[in-house]
Order: sequence, then C-alpha cells, then structure tokens
Amino acid sequence: MMKVPLSVQCPYCKHSLMGSDKIIDGYSSVRVIIQYGNKRGTLFLSSVYDSHNNVSEIDVPLDEKVLFFCPLCNSDLLTTSLCDKCNAPMASFELSQGGKLNICSRRGCKQHFIKFADLAREISVLYDVYDVYSVSSPLLLTKKSIP
Repeated sequence: MMKVPLSVQCPYCKHSLMGSDKIIDGYSSVRVIIQYGNKRGTLFLSSVYDSHNNVSEIDVPLDEKVLFFCPLCNSDLLTTSLCDKCNAPMASFELSQGGKLNICSRRGCKQHFIKFADLAREISVLYDVYDVYSVSSPLLLTKKSIP
C-alpha cells in the first residue's frame, strides 16, 4: 500500500503543525500539545495517513481521552464532533492542501477521517500534490478536460 503523508496546520492560527525535527514512518511528524489530567507535553503523530505510530512526552493510559492544543497559539483542537466508535471528542487539523483531518482523542482508538468542503477541487489538489495519476485513472481525463 502506498504511503500518503499529509501536511496539516492549525485551523485557528494557520501555522504548520509539521515537526521536521521528529521523523516517524520516514516523514516529518505532526506536532501537537496534549494534556492528560495535570500533565502536559508534546505528542508527535505520524503524518502518513492510516498510520497510528506516535511518540509522546507523557504517558497516557490506554482508553483515556486527551486534550489537543496547537503548540503555537495554544488553541483547543477538539471539536464538538464525537467519535462514532467510542464517543470521545474528535481533534481536527486543516490539511495544507484543503479539507480537514479528524482523529479520535481517545488513546488506542484508531478512528480518523478526512473531510472535504469542496470535494472535486480538494481531490484534484491531492492528486496534483501526490502525483498519483495513471493512464487508467478516470480522474486524469476529468482533470484534463477542466479549462
């Protein structure tokens, strides 16, 4: 399966959350601040979509929820949306290419998804960024037919 690294930013201050100093799965990681109880620290998440690898400065027990914050503006990244698998709040990041990445805030839950506001435009941007066109792709014909 092809590795697809995503680049994300804070939905509030728009600064990149990519932590170039920490490599996970061969790519720059996503850097956020998490809080569990009175402990606060940096969490590095794999930027590869569908990878659940991470490195945390603080220990969080399995099945516990954490708070997510932007390391630059300290904005709360949790949303009012709840995980459809475990009912924990979802944390949301903006994709640099457009759209949003949502991940569950419960340690151990692997629920995550990408949400696009303008599906046609943002899928086109993802295809351009990741150069995944092939001769047999119907999207190649659609894209070339757009002026």
